[in-house]
Amino acid sequence: MTGESCARNSFVWTWDTYALTNVASQAFGRENLRDWYLIEVDYALGRALDQGIRDALGRIGGKVVGVSRHPLGTADFSSFLRQAQSSGAPVIALLKGGADAVNALKQASEFQIGKDGKEAFASLAMLISDVKAIGLKEAQGLRITESFYWDLDDRSRAWSARYAAKMGGAMPSMIQAGTYSAVRHYLKAVETAGSKATDEVITAMYALPVEDATVSAGRLRADGRLMRDFYSFRVKSPAHSRGPWDLYERVATVPAEEAAVPATQSACPLLKGR
Repeated sequence: MTGESCARNSFVWTWDTYALTNVASQAFGRENLRDWYLIEVDYALGRALDQGIRDALGRIGGKVVGVSRHPLGTADFSSFLRQAQSSGAPVIALLKGGADAVNALKQASEFQIGKDGKEAFASLAMLISDVKAIGLKEAQGLRITESFYWDLDDRSRAWSARYAAKMGGAMPSMIQAGTYSAVRHYLKAVETAGSKATDEVITAMYALPVEDATVSAGRLRADGRLMRDFYSFRVKSPAHSRGPWDLYERVATVPAEEAAVPATQSACPLLKGR
């Protein structure tokens, strides 16, 4: 949606596969962990993350040493996990989300893979709700890439507390926070334009900075990509968690300009000449 199919009135607010893979590879690269084994779901999301990882690792001198692909809804990941472990790669990446990612990580914990410090697990498409479902005992040490976490600062904590009060105590994921931010920005643009006419509202959306409890100093680029910081997190151990949703510790912050695909490399025709 921000590539060759971009349009002036469509936006990507929270994440795309470029940012997720780019930020994760940068964060691990700073620790000199540049060889990855990929366990990926065999459809568009997995393939897009796969290509993103290969490109991102190429930029930092890393490589993919092996890959296992599986159908959506796979129940048994044991053979894939064993292959990843035997590859010797210091990073095992789960290119999947939802139940597949949860099951794979639980099984890795059962096999004690990654518990001796020889491998680190990275998830490129999991949300905080997935980590909560797994539990800290099994998810501890997992590396997560997100554009929002409820405990980032005073503003995010205050807004997330309001959210949790309405949602039975559950903290928001980055997608829920992104939905709030996108709708809020649209409504702010309607107010600024004094109109609901599409052209006028879109013009106001591009002109206004994106600033709220979930995004700091954001701006909309001409391809519709919200330029925002991204974060690499590590899942805490049970001993270091101070509460039921105290799940992450921040490992790295990657500024918006380093997280997003460079404008000069974008296939979006709206960025030509910029």
